[in-house]
Amino acid sequence: MLAAEHGFTFKSYRNHTKLILAEIAGRCYVVESSANLRSCQNIEQFTLTQSHELFAFHAGWIDECLRFAKS
Repeated sequence: MLAAEHGFTFKSYRNHTKLILAEIAGRCYVVESSANLRSCQNIEQFTLTQSHELFAFHAGWIDECLRFAKS
């Protein structure tokens, strides 16, 4: 699988949160969004934040959820 070749893994669990966590060039970015992964006519929003503290908060609870997720 291409993701595994690049060091990524995928797991799923029942959650409706829309987050992107990214570490780029030593900085931590968090995207929090209302958007679903579907095509629709809804107006959606997102917030982009550069914050190590917010990144660590979300990464912590996500890591806890992933302990119970299916590969």
